[in-house]
Amino acid sequence: MRNTLIILMYSLGAGLLMAAFILGTGITRHLFSLCAVVLGIQFFKRHDGKGMRITFVVLVLVLALFFSSLYVLLAVANGWYLNPEYLKGVQREG
Repeated sequence: MRNTLIILMYSLGAGLLMAAFILGTGITRHLFSLCAVVLGIQFFKRHDGKGMRITFVVLVLVLALFFSSLYVLLAVANGWYLNPEYLKGVQREG
């Protein structure tokens, strides 16, 4: 149970940072990426098992894609700022 919570917390943090990297612009995106790498290194230092490491990486990828997709959907629906590159092929009404 403890290992599951640890993997979820690290993955959630790194996933949010990677989603911010995906959605960010300019130099701030590189700061988010660097923070995610540091978090990943800290996780890998503390946990040696292959299963935990693989689970961590897979969860980070899934959560990063989920959070970035969620933000794009909410941004389009509510009119929040969104990089115009993400709206290619999307028809906006109104």
